[in-house]
Amino acid sequence: MKTKLHLLTKGELQVRYVLIIAVALLLAILVTGCAQQGNMGVQGIPGIDGSPGTPGADGTKVTTVQFCPYQGPTTHSHFPEQGICINGKIIAAYWDGSNAFLAEVVPGTYISTSTGLQCTFTVTNGCNIQ
Repeated sequence: MKTKLHLLTKGELQVRYVLIIAVALLLAILVTGCAQQGNMGVQGIPGIDGSPGTPGADGTKVTTVQFCPYQGPTTHSHFPEQGICINGKIIAAYWDGSNAFLAEVVPGTYISTSTGLQCTFTVTNGCNIQ
């Protein structure tokens, strides 16, 4: 009995190779998808330090000022009015009788309405009180 040999064309060979590679990739994906997680690797060595940064700038100086100087310390019945000096400007809480808000106290003469501690004071440049 003679066996017939069927020779494949170049196109048929290419199709079969593609199918074999596709099946191999599919099997590899399936096998690795079902595999367990491996052990953690060892820690790597530290990297090199970066170059130094630029020097920082000086911070903003913030101080308090008392509007009626020499009124004494704050007590349960004694509340001398104060403001905050930020970059040479005085900021204070302003009360108009029903609302309070922060406002800049520009150079000029003012009258304090603090209960029991009224006074007249003058604000000059650079957060100075006279």
